[in-house]
Amino acid sequence: MRFGKSLQDSIYESWRAQYIDYSKLKKLLREDGSPSGRESAHATSKRQDWTEEDESAFVDELVNVQLEKVNAFHNETYKNLRDRTTECESELQEIAARKKNGASEISESNTEAANSEDQTLPDMLEKLDGITKEIGELEKYSRINFTGFLKAAKKHDRRRGTQYRVRPLLRVRLAALPFNSEDYSPLLYQLSAMYSFVRQELSKARERTNSDLENKENMATYTSFKFWVHPENLLEVKTYILRRLPVLVYNPQSSKGLEGGQHDPRITSLYFDNPDFSLYTDKVGKTAGASSLRLRWFGHLNTKPEIYLEKKTTEESGDSDEIRIPLKMKYIQDFIAGNYRMEKSLARLKERQGSESDFVRLKSNVDAIQSFIKEKELQPVLRANYKRTAFQIPGDDNVRISLDTDVAFIREDSLDQERPCRDPHDWHRTDIDASEMEYPFNGIRQGEISRFPYALLEIKVRSDAKRKTNDWVSDLMSSHLIKGAPRFSKFVHGVAQLFEDHVNSFPFWLSGLETDIRRDPETAFQEEQEKKAKHAEEEQAVGSFMGSRASHSFTAAIGSPIARSTGMRGNMTASNMTDKVGEKSSTEEEQEATPSAPAWRSQGLQSFLPSFSRSKYGRSRRRESVPLPPGVREPGRLTKDTGPVQVEPKVWLANQRTFVKWQHISVLLATLSLSLYNAAKENNNVARSLAVAYTLVAAAVAGWGWWIYNTRSRMIQERSGREFDNIYGPIAVCLALIIALCLNLGLRYQAVFHEIAMQAFHECHTQRLWVRYLLLGAGSQDTVLNLDEALSLIAQGAVHFKGFSKPAHHAVDPDAHFFPLLGLENGQRILEAGPSTETLSDCASFSLDENMDAPEIWNTLEQPSMRLCFGRYAGTMTFSRYIGRKNHPAPQVNRPAEILLRRIDLSQILERLRFLQDAREVPFEPTEQEEAFLYGQLLVDPTSNCTNGTLERDIWVLSSFLESQAWTDFSDCGKQFVAIYHAAEAYDTEAETFFHQILLSTELDRRISLYQVYTNHGTEQSMSTLPRKVAWSVALSRRFFQNLAFEPGNYHSLVPQSKIAHLERVLHVGYTLKWPDMDKMEARMIVENESKMLQCNWTVPSATFLCGTISPGPTASWMVLSCLLDCNPAHRITLGGLNAMHPQSGFQYEANTYWYWECIVGKVLGAMQGSHCTAGWIGPCVYTTDLHPVEYVRVYLKRAPKRMKKRDLRTLAARSDPLGSSDSSYPVSNFRLVMPNRETIVDTVRVEKLAIRVQNAEENSNAVEHKVAVRFAHNGDIHTIRLRYDVSFIAAAACWAGPHVLSYEYAYKFIRVDKLLKDLERAGNPGERNATGAVWTEHPGAIDDDTVLVIEAYGATDNAVLARAWCAYLGLSAVVADIKYTCLACTIREAYAACIVVAIVTDTSQPDDVEPVPRSSAPDDGEM
Repeated sequence: MRFGKSLQDSIYESWRAQYIDYSKLKKLLREDGSPSGRESAHATSKRQDWTEEDESAFVDELVNVQLEKVNAFHNETYKNLRDRTTECESELQEIAARKKNGASEISESNTEAANSEDQTLPDMLEKLDGITKEIGELEKYSRINFTGFLKAAKKHDRRRGTQYRVRPLLRVRLAALPFNSEDYSPLLYQLSAMYSFVRQELSKARERTNSDLENKENMATYTSFKFWVHPENLLEVKTYILRRLPVLVYNPQSSKGLEGGQHDPRITSLYFDNPDFSLYTDKVGKTAGASSLRLRWFGHLNTKPEIYLEKKTTEESGDSDEIRIPLKMKYIQDFIAGNYRMEKSLARLKERQGSESDFVRLKSNVDAIQSFIKEKELQPVLRANYKRTAFQIPGDDNVRISLDTDVAFIREDSLDQERPCRDPHDWHRTDIDASEMEYPFNGIRQGEISRFPYALLEIKVRSDAKRKTNDWVSDLMSSHLIKGAPRFSKFVHGVAQLFEDHVNSFPFWLSGLETDIRRDPETAFQEEQEKKAKHAEEEQAVGSFMGSRASHSFTAAIGSPIARSTGMRGNMTASNMTDKVGEKSSTEEEQEATPSAPAWRSQGLQSFLPSFSRSKYGRSRRRESVPLPPGVREPGRLTKDTGPVQVEPKVWLANQRTFVKWQHISVLLATLSLSLYNAAKENNNVARSLAVAYTLVAAAVAGWGWWIYNTRSRMIQERSGREFDNIYGPIAVCLALIIALCLNLGLRYQAVFHEIAMQAFHECHTQRLWVRYLLLGAGSQDTVLNLDEALSLIAQGAVHFKGFSKPAHHAVDPDAHFFPLLGLENGQRILEAGPSTETLSDCASFSLDENMDAPEIWNTLEQPSMRLCFGRYAGTMTFSRYIGRKNHPAPQVNRPAEILLRRIDLSQILERLRFLQDAREVPFEPTEQEEAFLYGQLLVDPTSNCTNGTLERDIWVLSSFLESQAWTDFSDCGKQFVAIYHAAEAYDTEAETFFHQILLSTELDRRISLYQVYTNHGTEQSMSTLPRKVAWSVALSRRFFQNLAFEPGNYHSLVPQSKIAHLERVLHVGYTLKWPDMDKMEARMIVENESKMLQCNWTVPSATFLCGTISPGPTASWMVLSCLLDCNPAHRITLGGLNAMHPQSGFQYEANTYWYWECIVGKVLGAMQGSHCTAGWIGPCVYTTDLHPVEYVRVYLKRAPKRMKKRDLRTLAARSDPLGSSDSSYPVSNFRLVMPNRETIVDTVRVEKLAIRVQNAEENSNAVEHKVAVRFAHNGDIHTIRLRYDVSFIAAAACWAGPHVLSYEYAYKFIRVDKLLKDLERAGNPGERNATGAVWTEHPGAIDDDTVLVIEAYGATDNAVLARAWCAYLGLSAVVADIKYTCLACTIREAYAACIVVAIVTDTSQPDDVEPVPRSSAPDDGEM
């Protein structure tokens, strides 16, 4: 609706001529229509020109005519209303006086007066109704005219404001006029009192009314006051409040409790309204029953805070009713749309005992809010963000104060369909919440944000609070530091500022934004005193006819209270002091009138110089000498001091109490010293010395107390004029006690530190003992240790390596499986830790023994085992994975020709599978029915009578059938996505074959389990004898029954049992990798959580993972990635190359790159800070401009030679023994302590770019291979290192009680990481040009195979990336160790164990975690 129409609808007919002439103003702006056809072109052009005369005419009409007219009429009308109110008040006072005087006398005249009063009171009620109606109309008159002036000024500035802008000038003018800021509350209070009196008299129910008033007064109600605070006064206001109230600290995760160390929370309120802004209009117009709706939370949405949906309704009486419900972020949009009604929360409340009322209340609140949203067609339109500081005494709610700073209002609407601020299908702006944008919100477009220039202060005072509490609050509210803002609303202000084109009424406080709210302290104080005096006068007048006792008379204060508290006022003269009103004796008045220091003087000097006491006694004693008239001399003794001494008993008792207090302190100190002396041991001289010191302090306290007691007693008897207070004694005692306590703390700390050092020195760990033997000189280089001593001092806590081979059945090589054993000195095995073994360990690995939860690496079906695959650090593998080898394919087993496979239809297969599912918990028994089914329905054996089969024969027959080429080989990774069969809507021939194979595998598995019981062989032994293809088929059948279940009554429907658990794994992987589409993944999680079957449009690999039919091996990693890519089908098509599951694969996805854990790029970039390895994927890694935002990459590499041979496995233990070569004695001189040199930390290497180029381009885009290089910056130079070889990085196993010593048999040399770049500069990258343009043809110098090169990559993670890239360039695998977990000695020995010549060491510990040792302790030839 246009404003002109709104103005016409709001006009009060009696005052029509007094409203703003909005049409005239529009004519002056030439908005009254287009020129007529008779006008010439010249006239039309002239009409459109805006001249100085036009500007002057418009401004004069707006400011000098219309504004003055409205202001004059408002003032006149308001004065008339006040006069009429005063007239009514006078008449009621006369009636009240007559009733008071005539209560005891009854006469004929009184009777006539009573009859006249009965006629007067109804007329008076009509007068009051008329006044009240006109007050309401006057308030509407002020508001609509105020809006009209702002609208007219806005039209001018938009159309004619190229040279002059009228709106700022108009706002300043409006702020100075009272018509838009008049407070009608005092007038309404008077009318309320008169209404009460008249109705009381008319109803003759004074007792009932008084009782109701008393009950209402006894209710705990709060009065709210709102203010604006200028930023310059913000700190002073905070300090003033902090002297009275502590800061109430919010806990962002909970609504209760005070928690130290928390910052002031940022609060976000999301307000709702419809496109017509009806809620705003009702709130500005103070319509009865006006409601508002908002979402409110603390902090950022990424932290998943508690979110509340709150509805507040203001009743006609002024009271407000508020209801709120908690909502989770993922349910808010559905709740607003009406699709979610908190069914789960209501069900939980209904099931809980004693919560019927909570259930009813929550249900009613949900229904009320949803019906309100639907009825009003509400949507989020405005966001208010601010930082709140709350002040309140815990447990005391008399006064509650909140201070909001950094207030910003942001558009949250979608009114503009072409350029919405918020996605219409979402409930909030994701551009703010996803990026955790904070004040001042510089990323928001101009016109969508309004920053409030002041802070908002709200004070809530309880009605029954103590007067002492209200006094300091009143002082704050009357000070110059704040400006009152009654009825201020964040919602109203934000809409008025950001949606001024959509609304036709504005709040009055808008004009105050253009003025300076800072005030002169004296002027503000005087204005507040006048208001208080006027308020007291009105209260007294109202109380005179209400029959209640008037409030206390108003007393003018002296100076601002804030000025007195902060010391910012001038000196107070003697004449000011004498102006105080109150009851004082003549002596006090004389003392106040004498020149003296102001009462608010600083106390710093007085605390140390008692002669500057502020007491009346002290001031009287310091009074300056007055010149006496001639002939008059000063008496030596005052008249009051003559005569016998008369002292009140309380004076003596006070002196005695002080003496007793001093003695009490002395006794406590003496008791402490005695206890300390008795508890100290004979050799603890420190404690005994401190006990003596405390005893001396106790004696000094006792002596001081006795002396001051006698001194003050004598002063009382002598009527001495000296000061009684003396601070030197307490200060001296406190200083002595503080010195003693500091000595106690220092000496005790030194003693405890010495004990800890001695205890650590005498520990049985290798480092301390070796330091004692070698560095401290306690041992000799000629010392010889026997085997037991060497194991205790040298090998304790060090990792031992041992290799063994395990035969593989059906393999060409009988020793096809190789495994390492890692253990400690006492023979205890240790597990290699990895970052993601928990994510997919139970999916990607299959235990041959179904009774074992954590199988050994040689007891898994897949080899090398996926159980211990990923190393501790991203991009690394375990030592077990590096050593392990794959088994050779087994030859095919031929079955007897006479045994054939029967034809069986799909329904019989599914029925049998359903039976096996129900009988899975029952142990299998070879009954006649089982044999009959095997040879009667599954197999044809002419030589058997169908009942005489043996377990061995049945297992052999079933295995031979499953080995046939007719069945699917599930050990092939490309055939492991079996959801294409069991998750299809209709089963085809291939699905029937799949279920048939599952049935045969299950029958075989049942007989293998029974055979294990009969022969006392483990399942692992039975499974390992099966051919590879058969074993994988049996493994899949187990996964089938563990994760899928037939729906009752429907054999053709399989329900995934572990769907939610697998979805949670996908979410965990996505959050770890910081996947961009996690909001979509969470939405899919919500959909899948509401149904037993798969609901979303999942691809076959994703459906296989979610259904749990996962074959062991690396396929699970690609399935997890498929689930993440399904959230964005368009990107999935772009990344179609991932379907090939090539190990050297990676891709760029929006702002990050992700790499498979076997890809050399992931191995290298995994060392960067922020990169993680989870579920076989490394990311998020560095972004590259060489790729599209979404693009697949296959890396071109050469295969690096593997140095580990079969013979090396058998000598692994001897090659890496902590003691070196086996011997009967071990001289100390044969070992050395290898320590890191922290002075070698390099901080000049930075990863600049990931460079990717196409190696070959074939027609099939998925087969395109790329060359990858990493570009580094070092000391202003750029170095490019190409990743040429597929090398491995082994995560070093953790040791304990280190660092350990190293035998001289192990050769090593150190090199700083930046030296690698210099080595490459000398040698160069073959075939590439260096900085000078020359082509490099040489290779780096050969590395000694018998010496481990230890690369010191301490400091930034870029150093570790450089070291790994250097290894990938040269084709050298490396051991990666963090000295926080693995010492250098164990790292070097593990490199020897793995036949690796490079070790990369990093340090993520604090500098004090490892004791620095000079490099001189190592041999000179061990450095580089």
